[in-house]
Amino acid sequence: MAPYHPTPVDWPEGVPFVWDEQTLMNSTVLTLRTDLGRIDFLAEPDGAPPYEQLKQRSMQFDLDGRTVEVASIDDLIAIKRAAGRPKDLAQVAELETIKRLTSREDVER
Repeated sequence: MAPYHPTPVDWPEGVPFVWDEQTLMNSTVLTLRTDLGRIDFLAEPDGAPPYEQLKQRSMQFDLDGRTVEVASIDDLIAIKRAAGRPKDLAQVAELETIKRLTSREDVER
């Protein structure tokens, strides 16, 4: 993430922020503003299965030559439902639509 200039959302101007392994290891929730947009890092989100299961079911994407693993749609739906905030529940509907559409694409292939 370092090449994308991450800084915490609502971070005071001029206060240095060090993006490194120690920062990640000491954070359970980290909401960052980056050149790519806003991103949330959650160490132990409610509704998520144990890490090994989450990783096994994850989807892989290429991001500028690096492989990035993202929770599966089913796991994202469970996490969003567990969060229960209005914005998360709205995203559940979007994720369910994506899931339906991608399932149809797989069937049509």
